[in-house]
Amino acid sequence: MQTLRRIFLTGLFALLLTGTALCQKPKLRYGAEWGIMESVLQGTHAIFTTEEGFPVKISHLGSKPHPNMFILANVGMELEDIFSLSLYSGYMGVAPDKRIFPITGRVGVTPFGARSDGPVAYLDAGIGIVDRKADYILVLAKGGGGYRYALSRNSSVDLLLNLQMSFDQPEVWDRVTESYIPEYRVRASKGFYLAVGLSVALNF
Repeated sequence: MQTLRRIFLTGLFALLLTGTALCQKPKLRYGAEWGIMESVLQGTHAIFTTEEGFPVKISHLGSKPHPNMFILANVGMELEDIFSLSLYSGYMGVAPDKRIFPITGRVGVTPFGARSDGPVAYLDAGIGIVDRKADYILVLAKGGGGYRYALSRNSSVDLLLNLQMSFDQPEVWDRVTESYIPEYRVRASKGFYLAVGLSVALNF
């Protein structure tokens, strides 16, 4: 997991450097985003062995609605007025029992200009460090769009509709013993969470 974290942060840093090199006069931007995501679908798949050595396979796919709040801060740069590259971090929930500190890179598009009223869209990807368990990392991917309202020459507010996917390797729960399976007996564990939501972003 530490290797994954280093690879992501190195790639994000390289992306920001590339953006700076391609743009003659990048403009520094920063802001904050608040919102709520509603879990609409989640699934898990795991293979483990019993204490006697017999393999067991379990899978689950279903809907477990649960609202999750999030708050994010960002810093980045505008590229030629219609594109932006930003680093986002903050605190969010992805499931009833999972709270994370996300670190993501976002590419934004504002066809009518970053400082004008008009549509806005973005793609976002990165990792999430699970609260109270720093060695447990999720992979995040998110996209969305909405409308930007210019408040002044240097500030604006976005109303966004978001779609988020998160992937992890969750601990495996044994319903027979009512306890988590030790890691050395887990052969595979995969999970995903799909959520939709609304947010408000303030940009400077």
